[in-house]
Amino acid sequence: MDQNGGWYNSGGGQNFGAGAQTFAPAQSQFGNVQPAQNFAQSPFGSHSAAPVNSPFPVQAPIGNNGGVMPPNLSGHMGGQYNDNDDPPLLEELGIDPHAIIERMKGIAFFKKLSHDVAHAPDMWGPILIIICLAGCFTLGGKLLLGPIYGMCVTGFGGLYLLINAMANEGTISLAHAVSILGYGLMPVVGLAVIAILMPLKNTLGTVISLVVIVWCTATTSRFFEASASMHEQRWLVAYPISLVYSCFVILTVF
Repeated sequence: MDQNGGWYNSGGGQNFGAGAQTFAPAQSQFGNVQPAQNFAQSPFGSHSAAPVNSPFPVQAPIGNNGGVMPPNLSGHMGGQYNDNDDPPLLEELGIDPHAIIERMKGIAFFKKLSHDVAHAPDMWGPILIIICLAGCFTLGGKLLLGPIYGMCVTGFGGLYLLINAMANEGTISLAHAVSILGYGLMPVVGLAVIAILMPLKNTLGTVISLVVIVWCTATTSRFFEASASMHEQRWLVAYPISLVYSCFVILTVF
């Protein structure tokens, strides 16, 4: 129809009613150019490519067993990813249980430590020992978190300055000094356990307390001797060390 309401014009235009303007398709100056198709390249190979505007999703290649082949996940060293490549949680936190047990054995049995363990500071062991000491005080009916913290800061800090001032050949770090003095509190924890079971305000308690003070002082001074090369000043530095541990023993007994 082309008269007053015709729909199509054979000249290439479109007519939508009487008196409507006829539009002709625009001609490109480069001739008839076919629209290009963009294809999405699949990471599994060129045979799984599909047009970008295709209504059908890209299918992954099918394996020999009929299942879909998973992508290749690279591990830490370029191989296959494996959960076993992740380090243990204790190693990530910097906790070495073997070294902690070896230091505790050195305090308990006067055992000589290896060079690597003796010269490596460790804070997890002293933290555990101080927590156990505070727990024993709490079970005995004494809440002494403030005094424990105060004596650790003032006593350990003062001994750190004193030992570095007396050392002739080498010095130690604050973390190393706190590590040695913290492990030296382990006999005091044993005394606190005894104080829960029986009173120590008698002759037997006095004897046990003196043994604990000598025990802590002997082991700690030996560790400082090996760490700071204080062979001639060992017994000289043992006196201030014994005063610090005596304060902890007094808190335990009274």
